[in-house]
Amino acid sequence: MMKYEVPPIDAKELQSFVEAKLPHAKISLSLINPQYQSWRLEIKADNLYYEYSWGPISGFGFTDVNTELGEDDSPFAPYEIYLSSMEEAKQCLLKKVQNGF
Repeated sequence: MMKYEVPPIDAKELQSFVEAKLPHAKISLSLINPQYQSWRLEIKADNLYYEYSWGPISGFGFTDVNTELGEDDSPFAPYEIYLSSMEEAKQCLLKKVQNGF
């Protein structure tokens, strides 16, 4: 079994980055499980919906909630894209913005 390292991610820093890049979006940060300090950052703009989630057990990832599951996608996977750093998280959003968020 592959071991996945969960990166330390500052949710407030990521939220500030998203707010700066998408000032028109509705952004909400919520605690999922206080015991584990896991969180979700939801981003809604126009009719699009994206989210970042972080947890010490589930890891860190990004999901385009608008995307339909493909043939190779698992409905049980916690994220569409697993991320290993804050920089990857920022690049993931920038790609969405460039493609017409």
